[in-house]
Amino acid sequence: NCWIQTSALKPILRKKLNPEQILKSRWVLTWKSINEENPELPQRKAKARLVVLGFQDPKLCEVARDSPTLTREGRHTILQTVASRGWTLSSFDIKTAFLRGQSDSNNPLAMEPPVELRRKLGLSSDQVCALVGNAYGRVDAPLLFYQELNKQLQKLQFTRHPLEPCVFMLETGSGLNRVLHGVIGTHVDDGVCGGDQFFHDQLDALKKVLPFGSFKQRKFVFIGMHLEQLPDNSILASQQEYVRNIPAIDIGRPRRQTPDSPVNEAELSKLRGVIGSLQYAVTHTRPDMAAKLGEVQVQISKATVQTLLLANKVLREAQETSDVRLCFRSVPVEQLTHVSFGDASFASAKQLASFQGTLICATTPELNKNQLAPVSPLTWTSKKIARVVRSTLSAEAFSMSGSVDRLGWM
Repeated sequence: NCWIQTSALKPILRKKLNPEQILKSRWVLTWKSINEENPELPQRKAKARLVVLGFQDPKLCEVARDSPTLTREGRHTILQTVASRGWTLSSFDIKTAFLRGQSDSNNPLAMEPPVELRRKLGLSSDQVCALVGNAYGRVDAPLLFYQELNKQLQKLQFTRHPLEPCVFMLETGSGLNRVLHGVIGTHVDDGVCGGDQFFHDQLDALKKVLPFGSFKQRKFVFIGMHLEQLPDNSILASQQEYVRNIPAIDIGRPRRQTPDSPVNEAELSKLRGVIGSLQYAVTHTRPDMAAKLGEVQVQISKATVQTLLLANKVLREAQETSDVRLCFRSVPVEQLTHVSFGDASFASAKQLASFQGTLICATTPELNKNQLAPVSPLTWTSKKIARVVRSTLSAEAFSMSGSVDRLGWM
């Protein structure tokens, strides 16, 4: 029904296309979590999705497929803007997003429909379904949907941010008389936003063209992050449940007695799993664990049992402090400014490598007067300096140069 309602298909004779342009299809059956906030209601529902086998596309290596997604800097700037302006934090996701958009006329494709769809459309055996719109499974599906969303938002007077393709602003006026009515950040088919009444009127208009699957306010999960807006309009972001559920590496007692032994393939795979899981948390909400995780990451090429023990130790500390959250404080827009902190370590004890750290925060001018001031962490880095530095001063200068650069970008 979804495929038919979105006009993504039309019948076409099989002989009008090359056989390689007709992609096979299949059903993907999953259980979807629902009502996570209320344990008394049903926790999941059955979900069936019809997809084409996009890897059979004859132009697989030629078709444009890279679709932009919301960066941490873009997302956190939106959260800070919503908090500072006192707007209500909202989120939405677009229903059957990958069936919306127009296919590329230079790459005509069709689908061999399953029995259920063939029966519904009354197709004969010499007919298949031409993909006139977007489709689940196409390699360029995210890009086609992004182009459709961008087109519909521009029709509603939204403008795309020049530095961040997934941030859309609703403004009226021009030059110094511009008035910002709201902002949207999109991550594929999910959106986080806030704005005034005019903004919500435009959002209702968007909903008529691209129907929303859900629309939540003040407390929700957005791309794995729990976001909650407090009564003073400040916003909290955390990944408490996610961090708690990362499994530790199981290291047997005999292995722990030989800490200098190199790891085997199975252990290396588990080590990469823990590092990747922790990296996701560090990237989004846990800058406090970035340096410690970096110590583990630089050892991965010559990992030993000691590296596994260190990874477990870092994971245990992250889980013990899993309630750590970011707070985007409601600093009035006219007082808002940015501050950059940068530092570096020169040739750490275990490795002859220097590390740099950067933290960019939103704050007020009081900080520059050495007075108590609110800060909202917006973005951060913690990584190895990519060149040889000759002294502590050169390491710190290199780090601060990068910090100032990132500050300018923010």
